[in-house]
Amino acid sequence: MIVSIGGLGLGWIVYKQIGAGVPDPMQQLLGPVYKVLKNKYYVDEFYNKVFVQPAQWFAETFTYLWIDRKVIDGFLHWIAYVAGIIGNAFRNYIDKPIVNGFGDWVAETTKKLGSALRPIQSGRIQQYMILALVSIAAFTALFYYLLVYVR
Repeated sequence: MIVSIGGLGLGWIVYKQIGAGVPDPMQQLLGPVYKVLKNKYYVDEFYNKVFVQPAQWFAETFTYLWIDRKVIDGFLHWIAYVAGIIGNAFRNYIDKPIVNGFGDWVAETTKKLGSALRPIQSGRIQQYMILALVSIAAFTALFYYLLVYVR
């Protein structure tokens, strides 16, 4: 605590008369030592050269260009290529002939059946009643036959 307060007091004594924008009076007094102290013993420059620049080089050269662009992207592009081949196979050999083919067959069959049965629907109620009576008579005869003769 005493060292801290002493340093603050010494700084106040040295710099109390100095105005803003005036060169530091310690620069002439200390000479080359002032530059070393001002640059904090060049620790930041040393740290940048020894740790930061090699780490940036490693990140850009090895990690980005080799690991990311070649290994990871290469693997993902291969997965996409294989997925495209499998997807085309499913589309060409399952979806088109089976799924779409069955759907088209159902649609065409329904269309043909509708065309064949169109004449039955004439809109005349008398014709519908005759058809209903004939159907009831036919089913009654069928059920009678099944009950009497098939036992």
